[in-house]
Amino acid sequence: PKVFQPRTGISYKLGQDTAIRFTYNRAVQFVPISSVDFGEIDPNAYLKTYGKLPPYNVSGQVLAPAFGLPAGTKLPTACGYPGFQVECTSFGEQLYWAAQNWDGIAYQPARPTTSNNYQLTIEHQFTGKFLNGVSLSISPWYRHQYDTIAAEAAPIVKNGVVQVVNGVVQFGPPVLTNNGKEQATGIDFNMTRNVAYGLSAQLTATYINEFSSVIPLSSSEDFYPSISPASIATGNMYRVGFLSPFQGTLALSYHTQSGWRLTPRYTYNIGYPTGVGLLTPLFINGVAYNIPNTNGVPSGTSPAGPSCYVDPNNPGSLFNPNCAAQRGESEAASPGGKLSPAQGFLDLTLEYAPPSSRLTYGMNVSNVFNEIYSGAQLNGRYQPIATGISGPLTGFSTSGINYRPFPSAWPQYGSFMNPNGVYVNIPSGLGRTFYFYIQARL
Repeated sequence: PKVFQPRTGISYKLGQDTAIRFTYNRAVQFVPISSVDFGEIDPNAYLKTYGKLPPYNVSGQVLAPAFGLPAGTKLPTACGYPGFQVECTSFGEQLYWAAQNWDGIAYQPARPTTSNNYQLTIEHQFTGKFLNGVSLSISPWYRHQYDTIAAEAAPIVKNGVVQVVNGVVQFGPPVLTNNGKEQATGIDFNMTRNVAYGLSAQLTATYINEFSSVIPLSSSEDFYPSISPASIATGNMYRVGFLSPFQGTLALSYHTQSGWRLTPRYTYNIGYPTGVGLLTPLFINGVAYNIPNTNGVPSGTSPAGPSCYVDPNNPGSLFNPNCAAQRGESEAASPGGKLSPAQGFLDLTLEYAPPSSRLTYGMNVSNVFNEIYSGAQLNGRYQPIATGISGPLTGFSTSGINYRPFPSAWPQYGSFMNPNGVYVNIPSGLGRTFYFYIQARL
């Protein structure tokens, strides 16, 4: 498909040292090429997207180059899953279920994802004695996304009725759709001071608040993620789990005329979304509800697990469960509704370049504070005994500790990760590291 991506901007100078700028652009994200190359095609969706049916031969055999089916594949006369099959009513249904029976998943050609992006920037250059050479910019922005691509499994409908077996809604295979939702707002801040000698500095900070219909903390959240059908039906929106709402970097550089340069760089984030959530979306008798997130929910939709563990002897109902124990941590209504602890990292560079020499001698210290852990993550092997009290099997695994290879090996991994608690703290990356170098200027 052809998608236009207009970009425009306008700037206005308010004075000798101040300017304001407004920009707009339209961005596009196409369907993954792997899905286009190897998926089968639902002609009904093809017709809706492209305004015509794909080619097929009149003998009732699907053309393999067009649909990815083996040559000579016969179109079925009965469409649907075993137990829910009815007479096919269109060529589209025949082709769809031919693909289902052969490969299990039929590719639905989804429309490209587009977004409207707006940004307003105010910039100022200071000229006073104390702030001379300091410039700053503040940029609030907003992005609204349309036709967000995500994998979705839709309930099976027969004669207009959602099919339910033993109280469980029956779903078709997941296919790429445009039913996802996503929007984001934020503010970017940048301040700089650049001088030949003395103290130069740069401070950047970003506040970002992004919401999506994808339940956070799943492993595939940030790349064509899977959306719970119940989440789509309820219209839920969640804070994405892979972005910290606030993060910033401060870089200082002190340069002397004798050739010394000291550069500390500090990065900070306020924490990442975490928490299992008190509520979870679920279909009950064909209707989507947000119900208490318990271990009694069939096919629970919270990737991080339940917030409530029901009494096995008196579990109560899905809408009014009898909770015997909880993890003991405060929870928000939605998964990802709280933040993990804040994190900060410091790097330091010291250089000496003698004015009369072509050589520069330097040392760089990465991760000065020796922060080796990635932050608290919910313990997936939690055994509840009572609220706030875990059992002896919490964190237990039959496999041994997999120590990371040198140079990122941490023998204290097992004792410091706190496997018996609500959260575990897993090492990620190198600890404090020293680099020494010599550079020659030609």
